Amino acid sequence: MALIALFEQRQFREALEHAAQGGQALHLMEWPGPDLPGVPRCFRGRRYAHLLDQDRNRLIQTAQRFGICQIKTHTAGTRYQHVDLCGLPLERALEQIDWDRVIDTDWLPFATETR
Repeated sequence: MALIALFEQRQFREALEHAAQGGQALHLMEWPGPDLPGVPRCFRGRRYAHLLDQDRNRLIQTAQRFGICQIKTHTAGTRYQHVDLCGLPLERALEQIDWDRVIDTDWLPFATETR
C-alpha cells in the first residue's frame, strides 16, 4: 500500500504536482464558512481534506478503504480530481501519511498525534 503525501492548506499547487507525478496527496484545510445546505456535518467548522489522485480507480479504492460509503469524485478527469474527506475517513487517511516527506509539522498539532 502506497503512503500518502501530506500538504497544508497553502500548498495546493504542490499537492496537485504530487498527484500529477503519480502520487496520492492529502491536502488539509479548515472549513471556512457558514453551514451550507447539503454539506455533511463532519465538514462544518472542522478540518477536512482533498484526497488528490490522477488515477480515478485508485482514488475510489482508497476512499472506500477509508470508509466512505457514498463516493463523489469532484472534477473527475481533470488535474483537480479529488474526493473530500472528513471525520473518521480523514483520521484513517492521516494514519497512512508518508511522514518522511513532512518537513515542518508545527502547523499540524492535531495530525502529529497519529504519527
